[in-house]
Amino acid sequence: MRYRMLGRTGIPVSEISLGGLFFGKLAKGRDTAATISAAAEAGINLIDTASAYEGSERDLGRAFARTGLRNSFIVATKWWPYDRTGKKILQKPSALRRSVERSLHSLRTDRIDVFQFHSVTGRGDTAAILEGPLRRETDRLKAEGKIRFTGISNSGEWDRDDRRLQEAARSGWFDTVMPEFLLFRQRPAKTLFPLCARRNVGVITIIPLGQAAWGYGLRDRKYLVDSLKALVGKKKLPDEARYRRADVLDFLLDRKTKTIAAAALRFCLSFRGVSTVCCGTNDPAHIFENAAVSDLGPYSARQLARAADLFGRIG
Repeated sequence: MRYRMLGRTGIPVSEISLGGLFFGKLAKGRDTAATISAAAEAGINLIDTASAYEGSERDLGRAFARTGLRNSFIVATKWWPYDRTGKKILQKPSALRRSVERSLHSLRTDRIDVFQFHSVTGRGDTAAILEGPLRRETDRLKAEGKIRFTGISNSGEWDRDDRRLQEAARSGWFDTVMPEFLLFRQRPAKTLFPLCARRNVGVITIIPLGQAAWGYGLRDRKYLVDSLKALVGKKKLPDEARYRRADVLDFLLDRKTKTIAAAALRFCLSFRGVSTVCCGTNDPAHIFENAAVSDLGPYSARQLARAADLFGRIG
């Protein structure tokens, strides 16, 4: 496993990190303790979860208690900072503090290493956090040692140019940002990553393989073919012969990069502005497969240019 610096935090973070969406309710009988043990063995040192992932924090906390591995990981979690309408930032410091206290209790820990505002999307929402009482309460929680660093994520569907994350990076207050980044969503590489590099902001990318809710992804060759059909059908890609070929991504495969999933992860790691690529799973076998991609190194400029030509205009 190779490591990169998580921006100004000064923390070396594993190039592949572990997303906790499939803990808790979505674990479907899998043993989270076995998964985080495999992650530690593979050299992964960051786990990301959220209070919105039903049962994920509790499941992870129980796994920490069983394995004694809490101090082996940088633990990141998230809080959705909106009111009941889902359209306005909830300017209640008490709600933020309650969420942090619940997360600490569920995770069975005394600190959250990276506390992130979850899926901030609307115009003015980043400013509402920065200029209101939530920032002051977060600073108090940091002074109390309950939070170490502060981050923010967005929704690529609603914040397609990552403007909220760019605002956060420029603010000087947020230590990390969490964009959606994959072969089918390359826009962050053009604007967000260079900005974060200049501002020394850590970048935790998510959804490198896509997700079922979108109707497309990069888990395997069959899923790739189905995804291309969906993207053409939604007019996100032109109806051209090259997008009907099962071997459209074979230029990214080689003796060591044998699967579409490995190619998708390696693509994300090919950008220096990325601190870590967070991939959700609760399967130890996937942990080791994902971690192995870190040793492959970046793709060539020619390969990245071809990937940009194929998919860089999506969105």
